Amino acid sequence: MGVAVSGSLIAASPISGRPRVVIVRSISPVRVPLLLDMLEVGLMRLTSAGEYRAALSCLFRPEDRIGVKVSVMPPGTHLELANAMGHLLHTWGLPDERLLFWDRTLHGFGERGMERLKPGAGFDDAVSRPVTRFATSLVNLPRLKAHWLSGMSGALKNWAGAVDGINIDDKDTLFPIHGDHCARVGILQALPQIRSRCRLIVMDALRPLCSGSPHVNERYFWDARCLIFGTDPVAVDRVGLELLQEGQKRINCQDPSLLSESRHIFIADERLGLGESRLSEIDICEEVV
Repeated sequence: MGVAVSGSLIAASPISGRPRVVIVRSISPVRVPLLLDMLEVGLMRLTSAGEYRAALSCLFRPEDRIGVKVSVMPPGTHLELANAMGHLLHTWGLPDERLLFWDRTLHGFGERGMERLKPGAGFDDAVSRPVTRFATSLVNLPRLKAHWLSGMSGALKNWAGAVDGINIDDKDTLFPIHGDHCARVGILQALPQIRSRCRLIVMDALRPLCSGSPHVNERYFWDARCLIFGTDPVAVDRVGLELLQEGQKRINCQDPSLLSESRHIFIADERLGLGESRLSEIDICEEVV
């Protein structure tokens, strides 16, 4: 595969010109102060900036309205991670009225907006109004998990909560994404409103669910203590898939079909041109805190 797996991390040397994916792992149980450190380290390594405020300035403009796409579908994005991301954006200088957390029809403003999600986000032509009317920039904050339909669920599939009319039968919807193990889910990332505005992906791999999502069985959680950073959604998902396979080995629930059922990652690269799916062509950096 072109990448050596050491422990639960994927190691590679930075190679200029290739999409960069940064894995930050904690050796200690993760608490909020440590999450802030992990976010700062990941942002700095991703952008090569000397401190996190400079890193955020590489990704966003001071006048931006930032929409953070979380996942509320079990197991969803950790609330503590969303709060830590909101705190960094707030201390960078983003006021509450220009920071929105949302998923599906739920939305909440401010540094701790995910704690105050309420109905009413709405849609324009089946695309979430947080995208069409609010955000000038987007952050994708998905939870890494194995999914019974798509193999793995990560950055690409998280946008399923940013459109309306999704149904498992793919009937009467603008976005038929469920067929062939969600092979075409990349069409959501390809939407111009999303593709042009998404500036950052932070994948929640603190405790991946290694089998069975959206049905949650505690036996299949792996305490990976990782965050995965990138700007290329295909590359982030490809690295996340590798980490998920490692997790299955760790907790002894290996599924030989996981790679083949995660075909949406490779289709997003090869047919839709949304990013890089070859591990050997991704600059994968590792940090331990």
